[in-house]
Amino acid sequence: MNYTTKILAFLFFFGGIQSFKAQISDSLELKEFTDIKEALSNPDKVFKLNLSNQQLKQEDYSKLANFKNLQELNLSNDHLSEIPKSIFELRNIRVLNLSGNDFKVIPKQIANLKNLEELFLESEPNLNIDRSLVQLKQLPNLKKLHLENNSLKSAPKHLNDLPQLQEIFLQKNPINLKLKDVNHLKNLKMLHISNKNNFTPQNLKEIENFGIKLDFLN
Repeated sequence: MNYTTKILAFLFFFGGIQSFKAQISDSLELKEFTDIKEALSNPDKVFKLNLSNQQLKQEDYSKLANFKNLQELNLSNDHLSEIPKSIFELRNIRVLNLSGNDFKVIPKQIANLKNLEELFLESEPNLNIDRSLVQLKQLPNLKKLHLENNSLKSAPKHLNDLPQLQEIFLQKNPINLKLKDVNHLKNLKMLHISNKNNFTPQNLKEIENFGIKLDFLN
């Protein structure tokens, strides 16, 4: 084997190793952990964590701060009476699901989550949505907001104060939106609504002419 052949063989071998490492890294990023003990064995490699329907001990929730690289967290249906303070240390979080819990308000510390892009607040019977939306003003990258199944009959008071939003999910609410409820949301591209019959033809036309696409559940 001549010198050139050896060099090519080395480059091929080295390239194969790098490709293998990249595949391992990609698989770790795609993996969704559902057991906090397993995830804590190597917290820096955890990017997705699903602890829904688990109702963990308070001490377990306090350990969430260990996941410094976490990008997606699901705590839905955990019957949380308040949002664990450890969440507000997750500066890389992009998707946060807090649906189906028992807390009454979102604290101002949520402003720490500057990279948050999608927030789920579906089926929150005790949540004061008006007070909570005030806190969301401090999230510059929030693009998607889920408020499904919250018995909303009209637009939340501060919904129109969140110009960063691109999509709002309002399915399973008996809501009748008007253009004035969303006319300050200059980046809004889509509204997800349950029933077209909740809108007057004029309201529908005004919203669609404003450039907002309406997606109806039925």
